[in-house]
Amino acid sequence: MQNVTTPIIPLEQVFAKREDVSQGIDKKALCIFAASGFFLEADTFYKDQQVLQPGIDYSLDGEQHITKQEPYFKWF
Repeated sequence: MQNVTTPIIPLEQVFAKREDVSQGIDKKALCIFAASGFFLEADTFYKDQQVLQPGIDYSLDGEQHITKQEPYFKWF
């Protein structure tokens, strides 16, 4: 088990795997990226991969799946 704390303003992206999702290209996220120039929230090019959000403590298992997440920073 690995603990990851993401900074409030991340300098680089950290990725985790999504559970129960098939591998392949996420066409919906790709269309949004083409229209806006960026991904929304945790989306990436791939269905089985996500970006860890800022200001959250994550617990990852050995296969890099998120087992627990808890925000440590509130925006207001």
